[in-house]
Amino acid sequence: MSRLQVLLLIFFLCLTTSLPYITGYIHQSPNQVFVGRIPSNPADTAAYFSNIEQARQGRWLFTNQLTSEAQQLSLFHPLWLVLGWFGWLTHLNTPLVFQIGRLATLVLFVFVLNAIVRQIYSTRREQILAMIVVTTNAGLGWGFSTHQYIGAAILHAPLDIWIDEANTFRSLSHSAQFILSQTLLLLILWSSWRRTQGQAMRHDWLIGSAIALLGFIHPYDLVTAIAVMVVWIMWWLLITRPGRRAAITTMTWLTLVWIWALPVATYYLIGPWQQLAVRGWFEQNINPSPSPLSFILGFGLLIPLGLVGGIRYARRYPVIAFLLVWIVTVMVIMYIPGLSIQRRLLSGVHMPMAFIAAFGLMYALESIRFQRTATTILALLFLAVTNGKTLQAEIREARHPEQADYPLYITRDESETMNWLRQHSSINDVVLASFWNGNAITGLIARPVTLAHGNQTLHSGDREKDWAVFSAADSTAEQRQEIINRLRIRWLFWTADDQAETAYRPAGDPAWHMVFQRNGVTVFQLQTN
Repeated sequence: MSRLQVLLLIFFLCLTTSLPYITGYIHQSPNQVFVGRIPSNPADTAAYFSNIEQARQGRWLFTNQLTSEAQQLSLFHPLWLVLGWFGWLTHLNTPLVFQIGRLATLVLFVFVLNAIVRQIYSTRREQILAMIVVTTNAGLGWGFSTHQYIGAAILHAPLDIWIDEANTFRSLSHSAQFILSQTLLLLILWSSWRRTQGQAMRHDWLIGSAIALLGFIHPYDLVTAIAVMVVWIMWWLLITRPGRRAAITTMTWLTLVWIWALPVATYYLIGPWQQLAVRGWFEQNINPSPSPLSFILGFGLLIPLGLVGGIRYARRYPVIAFLLVWIVTVMVIMYIPGLSIQRRLLSGVHMPMAFIAAFGLMYALESIRFQRTATTILALLFLAVTNGKTLQAEIREARHPEQADYPLYITRDESETMNWLRQHSSINDVVLASFWNGNAITGLIARPVTLAHGNQTLHSGDREKDWAVFSAADSTAEQRQEIINRLRIRWLFWTADDQAETAYRPAGDPAWHMVFQRNGVTVFQLQTN
């Protein structure tokens, strides 16, 4: 692709992936503040915002603030650290910093993708087609709705409507973490593959640091990268049978760059893994893979197109063998019994499937002699229908927040009350609040809460029961005090909705001292003897 074409694609992707957020900001009212939660993962957003906020408040290492357990600073995340510094320097709010980071990494991803596409495909027409297929297409999820699937049934839903990391366009809509990790994953695997072909990339010497960076940013993807490379090296040695000198040279280089994964593994073992709030989060974060039917529907026409492309071009393009190894390896490891991170290993697999499917689409279009351009456009649009429908639904929810399954906005009074709490509390002070208020508090002002994200709040089911007991009218002072002591609570964030939904009245409880109130939003501080 030419530079102009790349810039046009970047503009298109930046605009389309931002439309739900732009709509949300436009539809803010004088009394509402758009929170900027990721539509597909609103609770996850609190974790990302929290890390950015912790960095802008001076931390170099982070804690899991979506739970109330005592912790030491142990989580190192260079991406959120840099974005936090950027927010501190510019004084921009965290949701906006988050979006700037997402767009910046989107630009980087497209440039890296274009550089690799130009090495795979021969003509500019093929390169344009491949870039569009990779960045915009999805599967057959357009014929289904996530509302049809309740609880565990979601595992049978087409993955392109609920697993962002398994779809490139949805990853570009999600976060800088997903985008940068998939950029690094693609760059690392591509560079390593080229080395097995006796070729080298311009900046191969940086691959080791890229491996370490990937481990800190998204360790799940590092597991995928290691698995793919192990299987590929075995294939290369057994099937390709390189000469002894080539094998030694390549294996030496691979060893030198992949050894960078060892410090990352050591860091997790001696740092975060020693913290209950982090280890417990990992142990309860069970992500089973979708069913095979979900996989097939989620990639849809990419599968038959990939079969056609693989059969037709495998001999002409050696890279297809590597792409197939990548796909098959992921399909195997994502179903390893007992592995808690199964679904996470799907991250990035859409890219090799789209690469091979682009070959199949090219072959199919070559047989068309009439209106080839129009047919090509229609084919690309059809492949992108699911992403278009998902985007349309997210825009509709931003315009009509009452139709959303979660709150897209907080009131301006809630926002200003949270800012007051930030100024008058410590970054380690635990705040008791209802679920979505907890998500907003930890994300927007970086204060630990007792109940937020279901995975990162340790024993979230028990914390929900604690909230129910605490807010019940017939609970005793002793019961509430036990909860306060056990969860290390210092502040209570109370809104008009809490007042309406519960029978408890903290204003009449001598355990609390009301320290701030704004139009029904109140902050109580725990009385100390």
